Amino acid sequence: MVRVPGNADDRELRALLRGEPAAVRRAERWARAVVAARRLGIPEREREDLVQETLLALLRQAARPDFTIRSSLPALVKAIAAARCIDWLRRRRPQAELLEEPAAPQPSPEQQVIVLAEIARADALLAGLEAKQRQILLLRLRDQLSFAEIARLTGVREGTLRVRLHEGLKRLRTQLAQAERLPKGPESSSGGGSA
Repeated sequence: MVRVPGNADDRELRALLRGEPAAVRRAERWARAVVAARRLGIPEREREDLVQETLLALLRQAARPDFTIRSSLPALVKAIAAARCIDWLRRRRPQAELLEEPAAPQPSPEQQVIVLAEIARADALLAGLEAKQRQILLLRLRDQLSFAEIARLTGVREGTLRVRLHEGLKRLRTQLAQAERLPKGPESSSGGGSA
């Protein structure tokens, strides 16, 4: 504890150690001045805990035999509060960084229409396959299953599955080529095209 008799900080610290309400309120006010600083971004629900941690740290320091106040008691309380805030910010940094990470960019309405059209086109192409070919294509390409896994699921030999996949892909290529040769819309059927 402070060794200077009659010092105002010494008297204030003794009052705080005795738990005198006025001294406790003053120390809490000094700590809150730091903890509530907007630039630190500490949520209100956390601030009171940090104030209490500050006072507890002060009491622990004051209990040491070599304890002295180098400047003033308010400055000491504020320094301890600042240290508690820094500790709090360090503990929270990983969460804050995760929360601040920008969300994945959302596609524009035009992009959404294009994606939906492509999905509808893919569904139409898949519908043109035999059920067995469609099944192997979806399990292999969409679900990323190995031929061994698909064989276990379907009870069909791996060699047969490979043939079905090859035939299904070949049929899809043919359908896609035919679809690309068809007119795209009303503008391609009107006008001066060669007949």
